[in-house]
Amino acid sequence: MRLWDIVSGGTRQIAIGYSEEMLSVVYSPHGDQVVSCSHDGSIRLRDAESGVCRRTVTSDLHKVANVSYSQGGALIVSGMVDRKNERELFPLFIPHTTIVVYSLPGNQVTSGDSGSRKIEDLKTKECRLSIAGSVDSIMNLPKGIFIVSSDYRGVTIREFESGKYIHEFDGHSDKVMGVAYSPRDDLIASAGRDTTVRLWDTETGKCHRILIGHADCVWVVVFSPQGDQVASGGENGVVKVWDVGTGECLCTLTGHAKQVTSVIFSPKGDRIVSGSYDKTIRLWGIAPDRCQAVQELSSHVLRIAWSTKPDANCFVVGCEDGSEWMGEVIEDEDSKSCHIHWRWRTVSGGLNLEETVIQDVRGLSQVNKQLLEQRGAEGEPSFRGEVRD
Repeated sequence: MRLWDIVSGGTRQIAIGYSEEMLSVVYSPHGDQVVSCSHDGSIRLRDAESGVCRRTVTSDLHKVANVSYSQGGALIVSGMVDRKNERELFPLFIPHTTIVVYSLPGNQVTSGDSGSRKIEDLKTKECRLSIAGSVDSIMNLPKGIFIVSSDYRGVTIREFESGKYIHEFDGHSDKVMGVAYSPRDDLIASAGRDTTVRLWDTETGKCHRILIGHADCVWVVVFSPQGDQVASGGENGVVKVWDVGTGECLCTLTGHAKQVTSVIFSPKGDRIVSGSYDKTIRLWGIAPDRCQAVQELSSHVLRIAWSTKPDANCFVVGCEDGSEWMGEVIEDEDSKSCHIHWRWRTVSGGLNLEETVIQDVRGLSQVNKQLLEQRGAEGEPSFRGEVRD
């Protein structure tokens, strides 16, 4: 099946989605690939341009909570939750996490005992890291990969390779819900259930500044690419943009009907995309602060990632129903307005085409063939006389 865009007349690709909620999505350092993971225990590596799945890694024992590339793009690191754990896996708080590393050329490093939360090399069975608590996120920084853990009131940063404690920050009066690292490498921002955003000095470990202004729990926080601003999203659907240097609230963006679950700056730092449990994403301009576009999706929005290419206008959205959406910001210079065009999306659900034969079937493009094969179909269709994509 194909979807045709009624505006451009072009086809919009539909690929395979997850059978459960998608919990994390990131672009590769070069911006040519997208890796995402799901509650259903799978990690998928997609071509950013077409949305075609290039590789899938699955686990019957774990629910995959978060993913990150290494700085050079050679490894994918994931946090995984043992399915035996009876606690509910909430999208923004991942308890009892195992860390797993996948090498893209094919060598896999994975965990052995999820109870002790260890990282072991499959070849040597040597333990590389033991995580004592929960893991909320994995940070890919110029210095390397770091594991971010949080307890009831504080944040702990560990070095990935050695497990060595780098920083411990304690000061929130309630649960820490989100953490972000400054691209300047000097500050860490934490969002709390205590309604505050706190900026921490990475050298001294002291609280640099407390940002007060949210009326409810702050779910997410993110730095701008330049590191001079912070955006935060709250329980009441409000997004706030802060000046890192002064602590001043630069603007308050209102419009979401439910809690904001994800916020991301554009590479230039002049726009923000926010996602919410109200099933919408909103594109905001910062100067002036106004909503430029609203799009309703199929389910609650959980994660958003903007392309890492400097001039990119593309971003990927992950939803609770397992679907992924690749959007592009299209600007109209005449009207000085913009809109969001969906370049590809995945459908949720677990449609299985195993034992389905497409041998000598006519009318399929190469992309159609790839998508059918991903669902388990077998055989070689006939392209004779057909136009290939």
